[in-house]
Amino acid sequence: VASDWHGEGLANQSQSVWIRTFGSSTASTAVASDQHWDLADGLIFQGHASVGGWALRMAEQLVAGSGIPVGLINGAESGTSITLHQRNDADPTDLNTIYGRLLYRAQTAGLTSPRALLWYQGESDGEDAGLWQQNFDALHDDWLLDYPTLEQLYVFQIRLGCGVTFEGVREVQRQLPAVHGDVTVMSTTAAPGHDGCHFFYAGYRELGERMARVLARDLYGSSDTQDIDPPDVASARFVGGTGDQLELTFVDPDDTLFWDAGNEQYIQLDDGTAVLSGAVSGNRLTLTLAGPSTASTVTYFGHSG
Repeated sequence: VASDWHGEGLANQSQSVWIRTFGSSTASTAVASDQHWDLADGLIFQGHASVGGWALRMAEQLVAGSGIPVGLINGAESGTSITLHQRNDADPTDLNTIYGRLLYRAQTAGLTSPRALLWYQGESDGEDAGLWQQNFDALHDDWLLDYPTLEQLYVFQIRLGCGVTFEGVREVQRQLPAVHGDVTVMSTTAAPGHDGCHFFYAGYRELGERMARVLARDLYGSSDTQDIDPPDVASARFVGGTGDQLELTFVDPDDTLFWDAGNEQYIQLDDGTAVLSGAVSGNRLTLTLAGPSTASTVTYFGHSG
């Protein structure tokens, strides 16, 4: 539902005859009355041809880089928990369900071989990480059953704000690639124009560009691979002799990491030891602590805005 929340009117600058969608993302059984292909639209909210701002920018980048037309079907619905997205196993195309409306549109459109599924959701789950994980696992299996040609699934990791206050669902999302080998996670951290819940167009544009680079690499053979995946911590260990420094080593050895002054306020150790500062060297981030620590976990919470 990455529509024009702030009335900027900018998203459709990415419109193209080579980017199409089918039907309507309306949240009702009325989807059955809209069986038309049209230019994908980045401004409309849950209506005919609506795909949202980031998806339209993503598709524009993919078309520009590959010369291949893109078809999108957007099944997002505003303010919904992951439970509401579950499949009715007795009637998978049940038009009274979000899942069924999306599947119905894909089948009616003749999209028999979709390549990727992209998922941006989690703010409405009240930090019930266990339930979110259970529901995502069920969705994952159902998607592969109903869309057997999927090559990869892409999940945006949500950020602080819009009801998200802890690390629960975000931590589950961070670890999804270790659970499902066909899932890639993309961070939404540091995308501009975050209003605490949605984004101004600049933010959606940035998210679309981030995801376009990953899809171009995975599905279109792009050689542009530097700094595409969000940084992820491989290990953490105390250094410095007295245990007052914590070294985080990131997964990708050629990650280009940056440390912004003030970031220490968003990092917490489970024993309460304060983080005073941080410094980057290669793919390592060293945190200077207020004193020796016996912590077993370190958490980056991020911030809204």
